[in-house]
Amino acid sequence: MKAVKLILVSLSAVLICSGCAKPTYLFTIDSHPQGATVYCKFAEGTRALGSTPIGFAPETVDVANSVVKQIVSTCFAQWVSGATAAYKPEHVAPYMDQHYGRQGLKATVERPRNAKGYQQDAEFELKVQQAQAQQAAATAAQRQAAAAESQAIAAQQQAASAVIQATTPVRLQTNCITTYGMTTCY
Repeated sequence: MKAVKLILVSLSAVLICSGCAKPTYLFTIDSHPQGATVYCKFAEGTRALGSTPIGFAPETVDVANSVVKQIVSTCFAQWVSGATAAYKPEHVAPYMDQHYGRQGLKATVERPRNAKGYQQDAEFELKVQQAQAQQAAATAAQRQAAAAESQAIAAQQQAASAVIQATTPVRLQTNCITTYGMTTCY
């Protein structure tokens, strides 16, 4: 029970805090082919963490290392064909995340070559990649629409400012000084 609480609290804290501040370290649980469901064994039973790739953004290397130890000692990947493979310490390697430009650790397990159903797993990986590409395209379109909206608002504000400047009467200020009976204005 303590092990379940430890990993769930660690992973929850990592996920919650990943939105709070920029993480300095990344950890990814992956499989080849992708799309396998990751299960972890706990005292009260086995629980699914999600489908690969699963990313975490812990604030420190120490948190990342504790999650890695838990993953490699109790977790395994199961593909849609039913093939399974356990994560082991040799599956963990450092990597540089291209999207965030930060260092991280990646635990990748290979599907057993002798297991049946590779075609099914490869097709599922393709579906996962297509879904990820669609999600990335939708996110990019949302960002582009938000940027266009921001530009339109800025243009409206600039136009309103120009109208205000054009319609505001210009007041000439003249300063005059009279010295020894002579007036000088500038």
